[in-house]
Amino acid sequence: MKSDFPHILLVNPWIHDFAAYDYWARPMGLALLAAILRNHGFTVSYIDCLDHFHPEAVRTDLSAFQDGPYLKTRFPNLMGPLRHIPRHFCRYGILPEWFAKDLQAVDRPDLILLTSSDDLLVSRVAESIAHIRKIFPHVPLVLEASMPRSAMNIKQAFGRGCGHTRRRLKRNPRHCGKYTGFSASAQFDPLDMNTWPFPAWDLQRQIPFVPLLTSMGCPFSCAYCASRFLEPVRMVRSPENVVPEILHWHKICGVKDFAFYDDGC
Repeated sequence: MKSDFPHILLVNPWIHDFAAYDYWARPMGLALLAAILRNHGFTVSYIDCLDHFHPEAVRTDLSAFQDGPYLKTRFPNLMGPLRHIPRHFCRYGILPEWFAKDLQAVDRPDLILLTSSDDLLVSRVAESIAHIRKIFPHVPLVLEASMPRSAMNIKQAFGRGCGHTRRRLKRNPRHCGKYTGFSASAQFDPLDMNTWPFPAWDLQRQIPFVPLLTSMGCPFSCAYCASRFLEPVRMVRSPENVVPEILHWHKICGVKDFAFYDDGC
């Protein structure tokens, strides 16, 4: 039975690069956004194109901490000025046919959200969108990108129905209401991390470790660094708020390893 609340699909796209390795990497922003959307009544689905534990994958090369090299597929380097680099350009993550099956297994969403941690190699987002459009050609799609030019290139390539935002959607769930018609007032303070829900790591197939975000923004403002541009507000969680998150994942999922994702030093 279809829920009366909007259904939002969140997608973590592939990596396109000459090299990539999983050093305890997880899409923190997407997991946090998923938790906030669920807390505000939205139905959430999640597909991770970098999933080591996809049921089609057979992995024997992960470390004891369940990190390691991504599955990679070689394909031609079409990145303009990078095409002459004498190294193999690869897609890192699950195979496209696995992604297609995952998309087909999801009920038609009312909105699709993608994240992009690397706006320089936008081909990875473009390829993800191309596969999504084959399954859900008319569903509104929003890309969160820090570089507006990259996002606009994607929008121009895929036409109407593709949008972008430079602001973190987790700061204001009403952005999703703009695309779904579902109004949800914020049940948290965007400028107080102690009021945010724990990221929705339970959407992963396995939880070998949990990333922790105890602060945002850098305490410094070095002229050569983009940290203040990407996150202008410095916020810090209290220890009384962080410890319960550690205990939550340890008690519920038996997690013993945690990675800190804080900015700055």
